[in-house]
Amino acid sequence: MSHRYKIIKQSDVKKEDWDLAFTTAIIASDDLRIRQPTIFFIEPSADGEFEIQTRIAGCAWPGGLKIYVRSSLFKKEIVEVTAHEVRHCWQFQTGKVGARNLDENDAKLYELGFMGKLGLPADSELREALAYWRCHQLVYRRCQATAMRRA
Repeated sequence: MSHRYKIIKQSDVKKEDWDLAFTTAIIASDDLRIRQPTIFFIEPSADGEFEIQTRIAGCAWPGGLKIYVRSSLFKKEIVEVTAHEVRHCWQFQTGKVGARNLDENDAKLYELGFMGKLGLPADSELREALAYWRCHQLVYRRCQATAMRRA
């Protein structure tokens, strides 16, 4: 049985959900050293723009420049799904796409590691945990650049 999904306008997505997905995509893309994909939120719809064979929480489009996140997810799931799909983008962008089950396992492992680095926060602490990680990424980059200039 196939499932149809439609893209939701950004203005119709809850701001907090959008911010969680966008921040997660920035952090994961930077972590994986890939181009950040564009994020779309989707919902099941009989007249949806695209059809997929299974029910999904998210998907990465071939080429690795677009990800789709289901709109009805809990906050923690938005972060998990976004990290998972960004890993699929890494697979596409680096040409490391393999057997479907291996790609899924790789993305699931990345998702679990990502959530572990966040410290497995409660929904109410997700924004703060993501901000903390992003701050560390930026400080690390600055320190790295300074060290390169001195070398």
